[in-house]
Amino acid sequence: MGAFTLPQNEKDKEARQKFLDNQPKIYEYVDKTKPNYKAEDMDIGLPLMKDPGPADANQADWALKIFTLFLKIRTNEQAIYDKTGYDFMTPKPVRDIPRFVEVLKSKGNIQDYFIPDPGFIQGDASMGRAKSINDYTDKVFVDRTPDNKGTAPLPDMAKVWDKDETFAYNFLAGPNPNQVKRYTLANKPADFDLTDFDLGSIPGFEGDQIGAAIAAGRVYIVDHSDMKELFANLPGAPAPNAAPRTFNGVRSADWKYVYAPYAAFAVPPGGNHMMPIAIQCGPKADGHQIYTPKDGYSWKMARACVLAAHNNHHEVVSHLGLTHLLMDPIVMATRLHLHPDHPIYQLLSPHFEGTADINHGARTSLILPEKSVDRLVGSKIEMNYPYLLKNRFGHSFRKNFIPTRFEAFGINDTRLLPNYPYREDSLLIWNAIRNWVSEYVAIWYTKEGDIQADFELQRWANEINTKGRVLDFCLPGVSGVRDRDDLIDMLTMTIFTCGPQHAAVNFPQGSEMLFIPANPMAGYAQAPQGLGHSEKDFLAILPPLDVAVHSWAILSTLAGVNNTRLGDYRGAFNLHPKSELARQGFLGKLRAIEEQIKAANKTRRSIYNLEYVHLLPSRIPASINI
Repeated sequence: MGAFTLPQNEKDKEARQKFLDNQPKIYEYVDKTKPNYKAEDMDIGLPLMKDPGPADANQADWALKIFTLFLKIRTNEQAIYDKTGYDFMTPKPVRDIPRFVEVLKSKGNIQDYFIPDPGFIQGDASMGRAKSINDYTDKVFVDRTPDNKGTAPLPDMAKVWDKDETFAYNFLAGPNPNQVKRYTLANKPADFDLTDFDLGSIPGFEGDQIGAAIAAGRVYIVDHSDMKELFANLPGAPAPNAAPRTFNGVRSADWKYVYAPYAAFAVPPGGNHMMPIAIQCGPKADGHQIYTPKDGYSWKMARACVLAAHNNHHEVVSHLGLTHLLMDPIVMATRLHLHPDHPIYQLLSPHFEGTADINHGARTSLILPEKSVDRLVGSKIEMNYPYLLKNRFGHSFRKNFIPTRFEAFGINDTRLLPNYPYREDSLLIWNAIRNWVSEYVAIWYTKEGDIQADFELQRWANEINTKGRVLDFCLPGVSGVRDRDDLIDMLTMTIFTCGPQHAAVNFPQGSEMLFIPANPMAGYAQAPQGLGHSEKDFLAILPPLDVAVHSWAILSTLAGVNNTRLGDYRGAFNLHPKSELARQGFLGKLRAIEEQIKAANKTRRSIYNLEYVHLLPSRIPASINI
């Protein structure tokens, strides 16, 4: 069979256009861009699909997996009620067939049936606070046997969470692994100037000089100072960064906090991984000082502030905004402007399975006031929407191509920043996807003129760039696709975001984030001031136990369904033998990458006591479907 056949005359073109014009009206944008968001409008100012549309091919498989998962999670939640004796506001989740039938009939949220938010622990205010770190294991991971089996096994992270190596690992291989930048004299924040920092006094850096380390490119930073935009000035709040805890309209006695911190890391001379050296939990003008690993519980509190901010950013921006909601208008444009027999539609369609449905579910449940995101992250839900909007619209599609981003952030040199699992694994997979897409495009577009002649393709790209407001989807000054290389770039980034990138930010929720002291999403006390803090102070900044229980259930759900597989197109290319041959080559490359990552994980375990498994090709779904 030859290359993709473009419409040969106006009649062919009109017929295809008529088909596209008659697509169901459910594929309409929700994009009112009103200045003041109202939750009931379900309009956060982003171009999103109004409804998910027809069921995807793998919906039955997905539904069975989520149903089985809910049963497991409910088992542990029931055990928490029974074994802790806590009096949660929500009754224990139990089997209630008539109620389940009503939920199904009304198309209600079955998550609320199986694993409802427990709400606050009632009684004395101290009842809901951890008395020791062990409370986060003994009162959350309840349904497990002495050999760590059952419905709530303790993740490996719980064994090493308190090490500084693990703190650094979170930024290199955790749920938000692409925020690290090289610290230079040219880009140093004015409010976090380390040029006079005594690096040699930090354990592991004896004799080292900060100036030499910066000049050598061995110092790195994670800067979340822009999260000050999430601070809310509320009547009665103890601080501008505090928000009340509410559930079903009831106020808790305590407050949750979001922070705007800086964290600095460095690689020792001749070292094989970076280590944390300094943390500042907010602006100097607000009284925030620099803490170092020598500062005992004050340092532990500072680490908790950084992690709370980092994970707040992860849930609102890196995960929701820059995978789920970034892909929503691309899914939309594909359905609106590409005929189902179009080769780019056939290539992308498996990478979009479940995305519209899961995004619609998030908008109508997870990100509403007093729902899961609002309950778990530190920032007030009304503050999250404009912050999400700014980051989504300001996110350049092209500047975030994986190799481009690493180079721009100064983190592409493996000698200066060794053992960065996300970087190494993502580059391998990016290159494999790009090679596969290059072969596929060459099969269907045999000459450059075919790109410009394809009116569907040109409208598709323009729609994403303009109405979809995906910044830099098209090259500057180009209203569609310029050439084959340009199309290859667009497709590589789209497929990478749907599969590997979403896997990298989603599935660590079920390992690195399950044990809440390792990765809190909010603080529950103000950031430390001064020195001499105690274990009691540290426990006070960590989430209450009701939050730990609900966090465990929600994150277990979000990371518990792994459906479809990168490279599996289920016979979509049987019409063209060369396409299937190229796909088989792609699968072979993915198998080789799997072995490379497994070999690298032996070294990673020796350094961090953890392995990075989230970009193993055998674990990467083809699409964003959870």
